[in-house]
Amino acid sequence: MSNNTTNHKDAFDQGITCFRAQKYEDALRYLTKAIAVGGAEDATIYDSRAAVYEKLGRTKDALLDSKQVIKISPERWQGYARSARLFSSIRKYDPAVKMIALALERVASREKNRRVELETLRSEIEADQAIYLERQRRHASKTFYHFGRLPIELASVIFSDVVNSTPAQVIGLSHVCRDWRRVVLEMPSLWFHLTLSSRNPGAKARAWKERSGGRLKSLSLHGENPRAMYALEVLNDIAFHHLRSLSLTSVDWRTFRQTLPLLSNDIIRQLETIWVNQTTWMPGVERFFELPDLQIRNLSLVTTDLNWRSLSDNCEHLSTFSYHGSFHPEYLLDLFALLHHNAQLERLHLNMTMNGLTMFSPGQERRKPLPEIFSILPNLAELSLEGPELIPESLIAVMAPSRLQVLHLTKCPGPLDEALIHLLTREQPPHLRELVIDRCVIRDAQILVQFLNDAPSLKVLRLMHLYNIKPVLDALSEPVKDSSTPIPRVLLPHLEKLDLSYCPEVRDGPVMRVVKLRIPPQTQEWDQPIVETQNDNTVPPSVQPSQLASLALHGCEISGEVLPWLRKHVPKVEYKYATKKQANWKR
Repeated sequence: MSNNTTNHKDAFDQGITCFRAQKYEDALRYLTKAIAVGGAEDATIYDSRAAVYEKLGRTKDALLDSKQVIKISPERWQGYARSARLFSSIRKYDPAVKMIALALERVASREKNRRVELETLRSEIEADQAIYLERQRRHASKTFYHFGRLPIELASVIFSDVVNSTPAQVIGLSHVCRDWRRVVLEMPSLWFHLTLSSRNPGAKARAWKERSGGRLKSLSLHGENPRAMYALEVLNDIAFHHLRSLSLTSVDWRTFRQTLPLLSNDIIRQLETIWVNQTTWMPGVERFFELPDLQIRNLSLVTTDLNWRSLSDNCEHLSTFSYHGSFHPEYLLDLFALLHHNAQLERLHLNMTMNGLTMFSPGQERRKPLPEIFSILPNLAELSLEGPELIPESLIAVMAPSRLQVLHLTKCPGPLDEALIHLLTREQPPHLRELVIDRCVIRDAQILVQFLNDAPSLKVLRLMHLYNIKPVLDALSEPVKDSSTPIPRVLLPHLEKLDLSYCPEVRDGPVMRVVKLRIPPQTQEWDQPIVETQNDNTVPPSVQPSQLASLALHGCEISGEVLPWLRKHVPKVEYKYATKKQANWKR
């Protein structure tokens, strides 16, 4: 017995020596030998081997030895303390807290240092537990299947909102998971919008017909693909009583009507949205608008030919009208009649190209302005014009612009001076928030300055491909001193987005002055700027304008040294050199 005691003590001492030398494998071998040759009832040997297992990352074995320590000497704190530390390392915090409490119960009150160590260990365990629980909570909130707890009625509302804004999303929703697919397939209202193009039009038509119960509200057809036209035959027995929107691209109208015999004139009259894109002539499309009392509210046409007389006679409920195509001067009165009949029109987009003769033949006097026998478009909020020179002037001359907020004028060959004057002289001028003038002619820039002066609510200004805009830049960069008040005013105080792309008079100095005037006082720099701005254009804080959020200067003569300064004071600066050669030289 004495020999075994000596042997296991020698093995234990050798194990401790190896442990202190960080030779953990050797320490494990000696301590295991010590247990085998007589130390099976020695709690210290098991506790030491548990420490070795802990260093080797063998947590399970370390816990087994700590359990043995507690079994042999339940009155000692060491086994409980090590168990607490081991449980904490594998994120089993509840057993760890329990073990540290048992360890503290077994430490004498006079061992203050030991109690402090164990209290510190308990605090660390509780802190780790709190962090772990918070991570678990966040992970659960991200991965928890909240949709499964939603009432089916609420899920239906969510899906309907998504599909109504983007009808194609119905396919994505049905592919998320089984639950979503079941709900989506059981909701006919999600399948009311059908688009037939080159991608499996026949199978798609059959699926939508079945899932919608034959109650299509929107039909979009791309007729340039013959398969899409053939797929229409799947729908030839649908009554279309619920159809409200129709979109046709390169569709032969006669073939379309013959394929869908149940698409009656009464159903066509009740359509609210029509989008027609006929870049090449298609027979029968001109007869579309010959039906009386059409209920169209949103009409978009891209076509080579249009019966303006029929359109003006039969459409009186438009709120949005967009036309992109050819136009002959003889249709002008019909166009004005159409606008006169649609007093509730809110958005008007006209992109016209001349068909046949030009608006004015060489040497011919300008056609006299149309008489102001009526004031049209009293509710118009958005106007976009592109095309013949007579349109902007004549249309603006007879319109009531009091509610106009967005005005786009693009590629109008004739001068815009008279059109702007018409807007200025109205009793109720427009309250513009956005103005775009692109590739147009303005002879007197002061008229544009005066127009901007009467648009204090303007937030977006885009002047592109324009000459003679230096007076505009000067007005934007200098406070306006009015004799009626001692406090200077700033032109366009709420301006947020400015685009001066491809204007040849835009240079470093004018642009910097415009930006500097709108820098908040707290960020003003009092050091010398890169380019001398000549004038002190500071304003009192009470009239400080809004800071620019966006500035576009594509194709302008802006030096590379100024761009960093601009980007520092404007959150978004867009600049593209006019040519590659110029870009290389600037850099």
